[in-house]
Amino acid sequence: PMGPVAFDIDVLDGTLTIGGDGTSNLLASTASIDVTGTSVLNINDSLALNGAQITRSGSAEINLAAGRTLNVVNGATFWPNCLVRFS
Repeated sequence: PMGPVAFDIDVLDGTLTIGGDGTSNLLASTASIDVTGTSVLNINDSLALNGAQITRSGSAEINLAAGRTLNVVNGATFWPNCLVRFS
């Protein structure tokens, strides 16, 4: 995106992949990502949570691609039970 993402994303079923274009993606403080059930979130690009939050529940998976970074700043949260698999 050209600017910060400022909306909520709920991954309730299936797979959501954040594609890799080589630029860092920023989630603003008004954004959140909720990954639940057996869903999967693949993060294939660097991601910064600037006050945003990512939550995971059930047996959902969050995967961060090799060579990518996840920055959690300015009161952002990455929980509960946020197991991230690095490839």
